[in-house]
Amino acid sequence: MMRDTRSSGTWLVILAALLWSTGGAAIKYVDADGAVVAAARCLIAGLVFLPFIRPGRVRFSWKLLALMLCYPLMSASFVIATKWTTAMNAVAIQYTAPLWIFLALAAAGTIRPTARRAAPMVLAAFGIILFLLEPAAGTSLKGNLVAIVSGVGFALVIVLFRALRDEHSLTLVSLSNLATALVLFPYILHTGQAAQLRGLDGGGWLCLLYLGAFQIGLAYVLYSRGLRTITALKASTISLIEPVLNPVWAFIIMSELPSGYGVAGAVAILGGVTADAYLNPGGKQVEREE
Repeated sequence: MMRDTRSSGTWLVILAALLWSTGGAAIKYVDADGAVVAAARCLIAGLVFLPFIRPGRVRFSWKLLALMLCYPLMSASFVIATKWTTAMNAVAIQYTAPLWIFLALAAAGTIRPTARRAAPMVLAAFGIILFLLEPAAGTSLKGNLVAIVSGVGFALVIVLFRALRDEHSLTLVSLSNLATALVLFPYILHTGQAAQLRGLDGGGWLCLLYLGAFQIGLAYVLYSRGLRTITALKASTISLIEPVLNPVWAFIIMSELPSGYGVAGAVAILGGVTADAYLNPGGKQVEREE
């Protein structure tokens, strides 16, 4: 019975990772700017989670307020990066979150930068260097830089979700997505970008609904259910399906091909993240919280 329960948890996390992996292609398919897509996607996701909100199980704190600020940073920068560079670049660079956590903890003296801890992070840092050396002009470099911001934002969100682990997780996710919409909608209204929503065709609106309701909403419900029966380490490893398949869907749907630098950079970053998860299982490996 225990084996069956663990097996079902594994499959739930696999399904969640498969849904997450479709984000790059779906974001690129929507004919609107990144801020518009991020605002609409998060509003829909926040509304999907409304039935799961348990206000009495979340206490107001500075950590909660910080999460409401950092989640919009992560979500918006990831969507914008996906629009400006390849899907592979955006998702792989976002997975550098453990590197930023490691650097912050090392600078604060919280952990000792031993070879066991540092080696995987050096590999991830090398991956970032490859992305920044990518011989592409304009939008790709700009997108790669924004993707680094999304990686830093992802790191902050991971730390804050861990700090709030005693609170109701689905309530936190709903509030985070609604906060993102609350931050972004005034911006896109002020800049006139909101008009792009009126110009979307049926396919664009279906993609936005899919991104909010399934790629974020259903995926996180499946992931949280799966974590009840499998370890965070195993879930983190399974979640690497996302950056592997993300560029595959982008190629199938949008005919997008990453560069050789992009592939090498992604391999270096994901190799470093995977090595860190197994060499330092008690450390700050990636746990998907988007």
